[in-house]
Amino acid sequence: MTRPTGEPGLPTGVSRTAVVIAQAREAESARPDRLFDDPLAGPLAGAAGRIAGISEAGRRAGEHFVLRTRFFDDRLREAVAAGPRQVVLLAAGLDTRAFRLDWPEGTRLFEVDLPDLISFKERALADRGARPACDRTVVAADLRGDWSSPLLAAGLDPAGPIAWLIEGVLMYLTPGDGARLLGRVSELSSLGSRLAVEHVNRAYAELPQMRPAMSRLTSTQAAWRSTVEDPRAWLAGYGWRASVTHQADLARELGRPVPAMADPGVVGPARIWLVDARRDDGRYPGSPTRTSHDTGAHLSDTAPYFRDIHSHPRDIDPHSHDIRPHPRDIDPHSHDIRPHPRDIDPHSRDTDRRQGTTTMPFTDQNVRELLLAVGLDPATGDDALELSFDELDLDSLARVEIATQIQDRFGVDVEEQLTAEATPSLMRELVTERLAATGA
Repeated sequence: MTRPTGEPGLPTGVSRTAVVIAQAREAESARPDRLFDDPLAGPLAGAAGRIAGISEAGRRAGEHFVLRTRFFDDRLREAVAAGPRQVVLLAAGLDTRAFRLDWPEGTRLFEVDLPDLISFKERALADRGARPACDRTVVAADLRGDWSSPLLAAGLDPAGPIAWLIEGVLMYLTPGDGARLLGRVSELSSLGSRLAVEHVNRAYAELPQMRPAMSRLTSTQAAWRSTVEDPRAWLAGYGWRASVTHQADLARELGRPVPAMADPGVVGPARIWLVDARRDDGRYPGSPTRTSHDTGAHLSDTAPYFRDIHSHPRDIDPHSHDIRPHPRDIDPHSHDIRPHPRDIDPHSRDTDRRQGTTTMPFTDQNVRELLLAVGLDPATGDDALELSFDELDLDSLARVEIATQIQDRFGVDVEEQLTAEATPSLMRELVTERLAATGA
């Protein structure tokens, strides 16, 4: 990661994901056929410290971030055109919609996020002389606590309609925290309010292709914690009439290739939910029987629509908090590193799959595949194996992803040895030695 000297960067954890999203928006803005223009994305990413060596999973996620950004841009434009002049971005991150969208006169936009992130973002925007295109107010609050009191104190008027955006955050909340958040949003929303929201189903979180990304998120204290299986029923319980857009349909509508991670032919039932909802019939029917004393929000009886991502005993390693699919769910056509069938003893294959190990030797080709998967330039020559991870510009997150792949496919733990000064050749030797010691 690189950062201007003397300028503090973003906090760790979930907030670091904002940098990857900003980099994806910056790249999209440079395209002649761009779906949106975000001139502040690059400066904010640079101020925060760019994340180098983004993996293949990260690049696939970038396609999603671009489509998601355009989808929610359009939903917010529709919302304010229909009447609401109050817009609330929950977990705003490095969002710059207050600056780059054309807002009707009288629009008030509120950005809510963690105090450290808000502080960083305000300094970075001030340094660049950025001026919003609406009346913009920032609110420092944790969505897991009482965020609505400071929002109301900042001037939000629940008597008038509100356009809410909850983008890229609900999967990071526990089912209970997510239910409390949606409950409070619904209590504050009068008729005519709109809600745009993103979530995922369990099948998406458990995709084999997502395992490296899930491991990296977990390593930075940003693990996904919940999923939703039926977004229409989920939001109906809070008094919202919801519609769901499939990413494949959105991509075709916008003239873009369908991202592999949204192609039903590739991911089957896995879904990222892009949802637009309206409050146009009655009030929130939340349960009045249980009240959270720290938030003032009702704990809705719709909470069961949220699924705890770690709740199914079949899928949980009892010694780990990581997301691990059952072996029978692993796609044999996945591009994850796998042994060739000819290298597997047909009589031991089931045992090997249960243990997550292989009998395949660890070769230079395996090493190169791992490096390419976390962002090494394919044009880099074989001498890259003798360069340090630091010289290859592969940061700690990339090294964690490599170590995770080795652990999963070869049953060898080398994470502590993959320091910035280590080389891929040293990694190959370590893995080879440990495979020999175990008789693999």
